[in-house]
Amino acid sequence: MRRKNYISTLFHKAALQVWTAAVSDEKKNSHTGRQRMNTELLERLMTAKEYQKKAFYALFPEEMSGHLEVIEKELKMMSAEFLKACVQNEKRRKDTSENNGSDHAAGRAQNTGRQKGMRKIDIT
Repeated sequence: MRRKNYISTLFHKAALQVWTAAVSDEKKNSHTGRQRMNTELLERLMTAKEYQKKAFYALFPEEMSGHLEVIEKELKMMSAEFLKACVQNEKRRKDTSENNGSDHAAGRAQNTGRQKGMRKIDIT
C-alpha cells in the first residue's frame, strides 16, 4: 500500500508541476516575461519528467533499474536513428522531385521503371 501511495504522489507532483507552469501568467505581455515563462515551463516540465521516471521505476523491483536504464538508452538511440532516417528520406525525396521537375520542364522526362507513388527504400 505504501508503494502505491508513493507512486501516486510522484504522478501527482508531476501533474502539479505541469499545471502550475501552464497556468502561470506572470508578466505575460512583456518579452522578458515570456522568456521567463518559457524557461520556467521547461524547468517544470523537466521536473515533472523526473517525477514520472521515479514513479515508473518504483513499479519494478530495484534489481531491474539497471535493465530499465539500458532499455531507456536503447529506445532513445532507436528514436534518434528513426528521425535521422526520416530526415534523410525526405531530403532525398525533395532532391529527386526537384530533379524530376526540371527534367519534365525541359521535356526530358525519364522513366525509372517504377510505378507512380512507389519509391526505393535503402535498408542498409
